[in-house]
Amino acid sequence: MAVILYGKKMKGSVIQMKIFLIETPGVYKYTEKAYPVLPDKNESILKVLGCGICGTDPKIYKGETIANYPLIPGHEIMGIIEESSEFEKGQFVTIDPNKACGKCHFCRIGKPNLCQNLEAVGVTRDGGFAEYVKVDNSQIFMLEKSVPVERGIFSEPLSCILNGFERSNFSFVSDVAIIGGGAIGSIFGMLSKRFTIGKVIIFEIAQERRSYIEKDLKIFSSDPREYKGKKFDTVFECSGTTEGLNFARNIIEDGGTIVIFGVTPHGKKSEIEPFDVYKREYNISGSYVNPYTMEKAVKIINSGEFLFEKLASDVVELDKVFEFVTSNKKPFMKAIYKR
Repeated sequence: MAVILYGKKMKGSVIQMKIFLIETPGVYKYTEKAYPVLPDKNESILKVLGCGICGTDPKIYKGETIANYPLIPGHEIMGIIEESSEFEKGQFVTIDPNKACGKCHFCRIGKPNLCQNLEAVGVTRDGGFAEYVKVDNSQIFMLEKSVPVERGIFSEPLSCILNGFERSNFSFVSDVAIIGGGAIGSIFGMLSKRFTIGKVIIFEIAQERRSYIEKDLKIFSSDPREYKGKKFDTVFECSGTTEGLNFARNIIEDGGTIVIFGVTPHGKKSEIEPFDVYKREYNISGSYVNPYTMEKAVKIINSGEFLFEKLASDVVELDKVFEFVTSNKKPFMKAIYKR
């Protein structure tokens, strides 16, 4: 018989917690698992307050990206310190899910995101679609207690977005285009509008999203199928589609930079012509995770200058996470698990 002890569920002598588990690609279940234990002082246990549902999570479910199975996914985590020898119990925190080895060639030349042995909470080890999660202390960042869960879960996505800006030629006079008007594209738009005097446009096919972007975020939006306007110095491709990348090629200014941010399924090909890149001298850059940008992201989150919580459109409990991870349901902007 199960009993409740200090907010945790016990079955016999083993403390249990609820989890969303991907057993193998295409197979999931909502179940229970033993509460994590701390083997040494270098780790902490967090009570999960919320976890964003990222576009990577359905790809993990489908087996379209690298992951270790069986796996509790979820890497956009906000929580409270539950057990730790380093941090105060009750402290609001977020995490950088990525942990580089520090020993390989890429770590030693200052590119930890390209680490040959990169580990990631919610990808190679259990993540935040659970009641509790265990993480290395080096991956924990402090959040102000005034930060709502709906904003705090954007810490990790924001850190990746900041890396996208650093990979571009963005400046305070850049004309900027963002392809894809979901939560990620909208954050690119919010930051671009704040930091450039140039033109900023979010290209989005869905009319309802375009209306929201213009009315609530005060950012100009356009249907890419109808656009015949000027070209842009910087283009952030956030749709994760080859069609989006092909459109980016058409709207990039000569000498500009396209940043591929959206995650396309492995094996998909675009129509970019090498001679076109050569003749027009534009750059194409990838942007992979968040090297050295998490501290900056947390500072922005804590400042309250950007109300990213406006983008948390679909808030669900743990037993409803599967609706979004298995791609049976699409969020309007951003889906999150909130405890």
